[in-house]
Amino acid sequence: MLGEHDTSVREGPERRYKIKRKWTHPNYTNVGGQSHYDFRLLELAEDVELSRQICPVCLPDGGTDDQYVNAEAMVSGWGKSEWGAEELSKTLQLAFVNVTESCGQYTGMKSHHLCASGRNEQDEIADTCTGDSGGECIDLDQHQMIAESRHAATVLHL
Repeated sequence: MLGEHDTSVREGPERRYKIKRKWTHPNYTNVGGQSHYDFRLLELAEDVELSRQICPVCLPDGGTDDQYVNAEAMVSGWGKSEWGAEELSKTLQLAFVNVTESCGQYTGMKSHHLCASGRNEQDEIADTCTGDSGGECIDLDQHQMIAESRHAATVLHL
């Protein structure tokens, strides 16, 4: 489903497309609820009709691991809006974040993780959360995907 914003209502711009092929990252694992390299490319069976709600984002260009440090980025998803929340969000949530150099302060982070977080207008921490896995992290300057987001202010490196 492309163009989705609120999963509880039909708003009009949503479009359903059939998937022709799927590619899962070769290093994907999910052990004990911890996903790594949780990323999949999809080839659709037909061309996508672009609109204000449906637009492409470029994949990373294969640069160095540190090329996105200090980048301003946007993450999105329908994950939980706070730790301990019972349900996933019904509306697409956005957060504007900055990619940091190290994830060392977070338990369970691996060498293939990048970390990003920011603050919203209410000065609350803004990042991704449980249920956002597989969502994108887009570099706002280069208009390309940095990586897919994981949870707890992390962004997995592709």
